[in-house]
Amino acid sequence: MGPPAHPHADGHDRCDGIPPRQDEGFQDQRGLLRDDEPVGRACRFRSARRSPAGPGTGKSTLLEALDRRGIATEPEVARAILREAGGMALRADDPAGFARAMFEAELAAWRAAEGRPGPTVFDRGFPDIVGFLRLEDLPVPEDIDRVCRELRYDGPVFRAPPWQAIYRPDEERIQDWEAALASDAAVTAAWRDYGYESVDLPLVSAEERVDFVLECLQAANLRW
Repeated sequence: MGPPAHPHADGHDRCDGIPPRQDEGFQDQRGLLRDDEPVGRACRFRSARRSPAGPGTGKSTLLEALDRRGIATEPEVARAILREAGGMALRADDPAGFARAMFEAELAAWRAAEGRPGPTVFDRGFPDIVGFLRLEDLPVPEDIDRVCRELRYDGPVFRAPPWQAIYRPDEERIQDWEAALASDAAVTAAWRDYGYESVDLPLVSAEERVDFVLECLQAANLRW
């Protein structure tokens, strides 16, 4: 699928088309949701991409609501890894290995979306891994950097900004509010460094956020 306009939110009631940076030789993907904000994160898509945001920002709830509206979605890979046997220990004891596991899972999600018609909304994407590595003061492996530059998300990248009113730690989300804010800043910066502009989601109900996302997808000429 060719690269549709990248919507940018100026306030909560309009999306302006701003084309994302395109590097030679990469393939465009669906869309995604990002979760770098602490309570109310965003959406990324491939053809509508994921959003950058920190943990606990409302991304998963938004994805579930989008799925009910008939939009293909890809869940957050980090949570799936943390729920596996040894996942929490991997995150705590080997953050580089945890980043590698996230990278492999994101590649699998990317490939799964390639065969689908229409946009796919991702809960996070490749630049999130770079943000995580930076937060851990770890180097970014060459293959992860290359994929961030060459496998490009097409369409709007939504960010769920930190929303303290809904932020709740749980068994996998163990960061406190300050750590969640730091995560949001690191992930947002990583997406920006790879040439993406994010659209902040309004701090409203999940259904209202869905309406906002669908409006932005329509403005980017994405059909589902």
